[in-house]
Amino acid sequence: MLPNLFRGFQLAHALLLGLAAVGFFVFWARTRFWLPKYAHVLAAIGLAVGLWCAANVADDAPIHRQGPVARVLLALIVPAMVYFFFVFYGGQRAAFRNKPKNADEIANTIERFLNNASLYPQEWNDFIERRHPDAHLDSYLRRCYELDPFVNNTEPQDAKAVANLRNMVHELRSLSTPG
Repeated sequence: MLPNLFRGFQLAHALLLGLAAVGFFVFWARTRFWLPKYAHVLAAIGLAVGLWCAANVADDAPIHRQGPVARVLLALIVPAMVYFFFVFYGGQRAAFRNKPKNADEIANTIERFLNNASLYPQEWNDFIERRHPDAHLDSYLRRCYELDPFVNNTEPQDAKAVANLRNMVHELRSLSTPG
């Protein structure tokens, strides 16, 4: 009885892990397979380690008898593991959240907040507490931070503050469209 229970937990764990992996892959595809530079640096280091391992295989090792294709695959498995764990354990999602946003993305975040359609519960708080490298776009984030007490509370939102946020959305959209 007890071994069957543990097998059931293992199966449930495998199903949840597979479902999470599919979700992270979908997110990775939605972001056009974007990864931060440091993930590529880690993969390049992994490739160097894999090449070193493939070059130093003993002559009597089983992989040496399989031919050069097996050694190439051995060298590629380490960077593949780096990318796999980075994407499927959420590193890509966390890095994407911290990526500086352009004017249109800032406008989308404000609009989602105003429409109660945030991507995750703390999106607005993460958004207003972040600095932007562009001083002009950072001024919009600072204005949102100043308006936060008036629009992010349990009481009804201040109409003037909401209008100010909607005006910011319009300004940001005009910044992001050329002409």
